[in-house]
Amino acid sequence: MSNNQEWIQHEFNSINLLDPRLHKRFFKIATELADRPADSIHSATADWASSKASYRFFENAEVNSQKILSPHFESTAWRCSNYKKIIITEDTSYLDYNKHTKTTGLGKSFKSYGKDVKGICMHAGLALSPAGLPLGLIYNKLWTRKENHLTGNDRTSMPIQLKESYRWIECGRQATELLQDQEIILVSDREGDIYEAYENAVDCNYDVVIRCQHDRVLDDEIKISEILSLEKVRGSHSVIIPGNGSRKEKKVKLEIRFKKIELSARPNMQKTQQNKRRENIELYVVDASDIVNDINWRIITTLPVKNLQDAKDVLNYYKMRWNVELYFKALKTGCTVEDCRLGEGGKLIKYIALMSVIAWRIFWMTHISRHDPNISCENILMESEWKSAWWLLHRKKVKEGKMKRSDIPIKPPSLNEAIRWIAGNGGFKGRKGDGNPGLISIWRGWNRVLIGAEMFEFLN
Repeated sequence: MSNNQEWIQHEFNSINLLDPRLHKRFFKIATELADRPADSIHSATADWASSKASYRFFENAEVNSQKILSPHFESTAWRCSNYKKIIITEDTSYLDYNKHTKTTGLGKSFKSYGKDVKGICMHAGLALSPAGLPLGLIYNKLWTRKENHLTGNDRTSMPIQLKESYRWIECGRQATELLQDQEIILVSDREGDIYEAYENAVDCNYDVVIRCQHDRVLDDEIKISEILSLEKVRGSHSVIIPGNGSRKEKKVKLEIRFKKIELSARPNMQKTQQNKRRENIELYVVDASDIVNDINWRIITTLPVKNLQDAKDVLNYYKMRWNVELYFKALKTGCTVEDCRLGEGGKLIKYIALMSVIAWRIFWMTHISRHDPNISCENILMESEWKSAWWLLHRKKVKEGKMKRSDIPIKPPSLNEAIRWIAGNGGFKGRKGDGNPGLISIWRGWNRVLIGAEMFEFLN
């Protein structure tokens, strides 16, 4: 049994597809896609018969995304049981299928340069340990956006359960159902700044850390920005802003202010169908800014902020939100899900549901090597995988006579060393100032190593 086959069996142990044939087919498809996560279904499967069987599986009306994801949610909850506190970072991403002109059943996901882009929406809640180890998805909603012509009062008076924004509340509710013995901190960006998100956190007994989008009116009819302008700077906090394609990583020093606030249930004394049963909510706001670098984080939280250290803790929780963005990068860039051509939105949603779990596995592997670097790599990798990583990385030196075939280690290396071999096959140089390998270099290297491991097992 391959390493991927073993973890697929364990991760989806409780899946219930009713038909034994569907059950068997699912595990075969999942293993094949996990073995070659960047490949198309046609390339990842063994032959044309297997490809056709895979297409029929995603077409089957008895299969849906929740049946695929539910076992993973349960497995995530089991991993979370090892920790007293769980941080859940949630966000929405949009999968772009605009170039797939023949694909039906897609919605208008977002706008690009003023034009509608067809695709699929995905809202994920990624569970993290207090140290930032990704433990799995605790929530994952996939949908195609329908046309909504409601405006003004009609849209405002619509129940939150019927709005797309309900996903921010639903994520918290599902987390509390699955994680009944853990302290939960839900971290969201600006889009999650809705009154119901704070209300639900209080009702369901979990905490939120949400970046402020609206300059909200407080109980005494003063706005958040106005009350913060009266507060003195309580201290500073240095954070590293990670780099991306358009910016370099940089360290900034943020000036911190914080204040206890009371969020008004009826701002400006306006009574509506939506707010008539609401009550004011006591919250805290943390404001962190760096004028020089034009950075301002204004965060509303249910966590008590009584001193500077409490405020720094809130900022550190918010920093963990970037993990969900990296996870989406793993799904899109590593698993290339936007290249899949199943021809219909409903089929794509089932495929993405499965690939979202496979993407988490590689994302987890990236982090586990940093959190527990000295464990034996064979806790995670098979012998064929770490030996293939070594051979592929050093094959040129062996051919040039600078190294011998016999130089390949007999004893399994540490996980950290093996991961650096894998990343080396993906372009990571491992120079003195390079630090730890990144997600993309590990992912590229992993795809090469998996192919090498297949050959290693075949020849042995």
